[in-house]
Amino acid sequence: MIRGYPKVIKTDNGSNFVGSKFKQFLQNLNINHITSNAFHSRGNSQCERSFKTISDIIAKICRKLPTTWADTLEAVQFYVNSTVSKSTGVSPFFAEHLRHPNTLLDQMLKTYSSAIIREEIYQCLKETRTEENSRLPFKPVLKFNAGDEFFIRSSDKDANKFGYRYDCPHKVIKDCGTFLIYKIGNLERTVHKQNVKRN
Repeated sequence: MIRGYPKVIKTDNGSNFVGSKFKQFLQNLNINHITSNAFHSRGNSQCERSFKTISDIIAKICRKLPTTWADTLEAVQFYVNSTVSKSTGVSPFFAEHLRHPNTLLDQMLKTYSSAIIREEIYQCLKETRTEENSRLPFKPVLKFNAGDEFFIRSSDKDANKFGYRYDCPHKVIKDCGTFLIYKIGNLERTVHKQNVKRN
């Protein structure tokens, strides 16, 4: 672990992340595992956006020679890490090291950029977060008690124009603020409140 052990890891519900071996591995390291809610577009948006950006870059570079994609990863990584983010106003490399990466041109010209204090990055992140939150429509969060019944919106892949929009009722085990815990058989599941309605 180059940067130390994480306190929390967030993943989707892929079989490789919910298996017993992976769970035991995280428990041994005392790492808290959080899974994103299925069919919720903002559940793991940062990760999904990064995947799309990287895959688009690789696709453009390897269009004529698609089997050579692995050879481009180092260059793509450097490009992504040195590109200025609209959210922070700085590149990921700069956010971590407080300086721009040295390029071949820097080596030839013997130039070096000084670091900017972390407070400026913090203020930029704070302003961006405030701006993004102001764009979100305000909707009161529903509150549930244990035992309350609710319906879950059918997923796009299971729904059709003439089918039911919500599935059979479930009972709340616990209200966790933005999401609910319920059971299917003996298995506990979570669902975001944006995808439920009261019975």
